[in-house]
Amino acid sequence: MGLRSVSQAPLSSRPFNAIAKAASQMKKEVRMADPERQGPRQRVPWSEHDSQVLCDLIKEYGVRWSSIETMSERFEYPRNQQAYRDRARNLKTELLMIDMPLPPNFDAVALSNKEIAKIRGVGKNPFRKEADIDDDNNPINTELAESTPF
Repeated sequence: MGLRSVSQAPLSSRPFNAIAKAASQMKKEVRMADPERQGPRQRVPWSEHDSQVLCDLIKEYGVRWSSIETMSERFEYPRNQQAYRDRARNLKTELLMIDMPLPPNFDAVALSNKEIAKIRGVGKNPFRKEADIDDDNNPINTELAESTPF
């Protein structure tokens, strides 16, 4: 009595949509069984303290989000790398829109096309740098440059 090989359906006839649906359902069931994930998640607004801690950590570590995440004990409400990145991007957008100096290492905070359009929408320069300040520490190069037709 030898071992019988189990034949599998050829790759082209496998029901990938059904497989994906079953896997999705399994993930949903596992997620719902986790007591910490019961009910809707509550958004926690950023406090002044946590925003300042984030700025301090960006000054110290740059935009190394994984390093910042390891300093979670400094925050009132610890978050993940993506949340720190999003908050830094939102802070930079707000500072550029209201002509405030950028904190150290914020040149490295990348803005998406969405944030760039938002800043341009209020007539401000989305590409202003930390070094764009005058002798009194007031931002310069804040206005959106007029485009010149060629």
